[in-house]
Amino acid sequence: MNAQIQPVTTASDKPKAYGARGPAGQRMAAVWVPNWPLLVAMLAHNLDATQPAVLQRGRQVHVVSAAARAFGVRRHMALRAAQELCPQLHILDEDPDLAAREFEYIAQVVETIVPAVEIIRPGLLLFAARGATKFYGSEDAVCAAVIEALADRAQCEAQVGVANGILATILAARTMRVVAQDQTQEFLGPRPLTDLTYAAVTNQQQVALGQFLSLQQRLGIKTFGALAALPHAHVHTRFGDIGAWAHRLASGLDIREQSPTRQEPDITVSNALDPPVDRIDTAAFAARSLAQELHRILLEGSVTGSRIEIMATTSAGEELTRTWRTDDSALGAMSAARITQRVRWQLEGWLTASSIAQQRRRKAALAVSEIRAVPGSVSGASESQETLEHPEPVTLTRLQLTAQFVVPTQTHQESLWGRSDGANRRAQSAIERVQDLLGPHAVLALAPAGGHTYQDRITSGWWANQEAPARDGKQTWPGQLPSPAPATLFQDPWDIVVVDERNLLVTFNNRLGMSASPYAVIQTDPRWGVAKVAQPVRNWAGPWPIRTRWWTEQAQHCVYLQLVLDHQPALLAVYRQGNWYCEGIYD
Repeated sequence: MNAQIQPVTTASDKPKAYGARGPAGQRMAAVWVPNWPLLVAMLAHNLDATQPAVLQRGRQVHVVSAAARAFGVRRHMALRAAQELCPQLHILDEDPDLAAREFEYIAQVVETIVPAVEIIRPGLLLFAARGATKFYGSEDAVCAAVIEALADRAQCEAQVGVANGILATILAARTMRVVAQDQTQEFLGPRPLTDLTYAAVTNQQQVALGQFLSLQQRLGIKTFGALAALPHAHVHTRFGDIGAWAHRLASGLDIREQSPTRQEPDITVSNALDPPVDRIDTAAFAARSLAQELHRILLEGSVTGSRIEIMATTSAGEELTRTWRTDDSALGAMSAARITQRVRWQLEGWLTASSIAQQRRRKAALAVSEIRAVPGSVSGASESQETLEHPEPVTLTRLQLTAQFVVPTQTHQESLWGRSDGANRRAQSAIERVQDLLGPHAVLALAPAGGHTYQDRITSGWWANQEAPARDGKQTWPGQLPSPAPATLFQDPWDIVVVDERNLLVTFNNRLGMSASPYAVIQTDPRWGVAKVAQPVRNWAGPWPIRTRWWTEQAQHCVYLQLVLDHQPALLAVYRQGNWYCEGIYD
C-alpha cells in the first residue's frame, strides 16, 4: 500500500481579513434527528414507534422513546425502576456501528436538498446555509424542504435550525428556530452552560467537558452569557484548551480562529484497491492503514484539521464523498483509531443497504399493491411515481482521506509545574494500538466515583466509550468506608472464616454487637497457595456497618473489618448474611 501526500490548494487558502475578535461564526444549518440511536435500534428489532423502548447503558436508561416517556421513564433511571413504571418496556442495546451506518442514508437524503453536508456524529449534521438560502429563497424554506424530504423518504422526524456559529446552530436545531445573524448573543446568553455537551465530538471531549462544567457550576458560572463576559485570554490561561474551546462557542464564534498569515494546505492520502473491494472487513483494513498514515503526517507537521473527508471511487467511476467533523483541538485532529472508526462507519453505509431505505421500499410496495387492488385507480403516471429504488451493489476501487481546514496546533510542552502530556499521549497511543489488534472492547478504563464501599467508588467502562461517572467521587458520602482503600479489590469476593479464641465464628447481632474479637482467619481460597490454614490476627480495625438499598427487598446489611495478619497481607473482610468474605488485600 503506497500512501501519497497530495497537497490541495483551495479558495479557502487565500488570506482573509478578520476583526479584532476573529471571524464571526459562519451561517450554518443543522439537522438533528432526535433519539437517533434508539430509532435505528427499534427499526432493527421491528418495533413500531408507538411501542415503549429505551437504550440501556450499564444498568441505567440512556435514551428514551416518546412512548416510554409517557409512562414516566426518564434518562439515567435504573432499568428496574423503568420496568416497574412500564412493564411492557423494550430494553435494547446501543449499537454505534448501526447508528452510524444508517445515518448515511439520512445524509444522502439531505444532499438532495443541499450540495454538501458535514456529519458531526450519527444523528446530527451541518451544512452551509447561504447557498441553499439563495436557491430556495429563504432560510425557513430550506428548513421546510429538508424536513419534508426526510419525512417522505426516510419516514423520520427531524428538526432543523439556522444560526451563526456551530453551537448556536446545534441549539437552534434542537429548538426548531432560525436565529437572526444579530441575535446570536441574545439567543445563547441565558441558556445553561451544560448545553455545551451537544457540541462535543468525541467521548474524551465529553469527559473533559464534564469536569470543566462541574468546576464552572461551583464557581457560579452557569450560563453562556456569564462565560462569554470573561476575557478569552484569562479563560484560556486558567482552564486550558477546553476552556478556550468553550469560551469561543459561548461567544457565538466557530471552534477555531484560522490565522490569516499562515494557511496550511489540505493533506490527502490515498490508495488504489486492487482487486476492487466489496466486503466491509477488507475495506476497513485498507482504511486503517490510510488513517494511521494520515494521523502520522498530521503529528509530524504539528497541525490539526477540523474535517476529515472520505472519498471512495466505485468500479463504475462514481465518486462517493462524505465529510466528518473532528475534534480539532487535539494534535492530529483525531487518533488513528477514531479516524478509522469514522471511515469504517462510512464504508459500511456505502457497502450495506440501508434498513431505512428497505423499510421505505416495503411501505411503497404495500401502497402500490393496495392501489392496484382498486380497479382503474392506477394510471401510467402514478405507477412511475411509485417506482421503487433498487441500488446496485457497490464495489470500491480507490479510497482517499483528506484532512481539511488544516491549521497549526499548539505545542505540547511541559506545564508550569514540570508536567508533560507526552507520557499520557504515548500511553493512549499504546492503548489504541491494542484496540486495533484486539477490538474496541479489549481495554477497560477505571474511573473514581462516589459510593459507600470501595467497590462502589470505582466504575469501569470500555476505553472507547468513556463517560463521566454518574456519582461524583469528589463528594463525601456519609458512612463511607475510611481510607486507605485496599491495593487490590476482587471482583468476586472469596470465602474466609473469621474465628475467635475459642475457634467459634465471629458474628454480629441486630445491634451490630460483635460476638468476640477476631483471633484468626481461615483462608480457603486456592489463590493463597495453602488451603484452610489459620492465620493469626495481629491487629484489626472496625467494625464499619454499611446498609445498602435498605428501601428495597434486596436490602443488604454488611459489616467491614480490616484484619492485619502475621505472615500474609492485610485483608478487607466483610460479614454478609452470616458468612465472611475477603473483598481485597492491602500491600
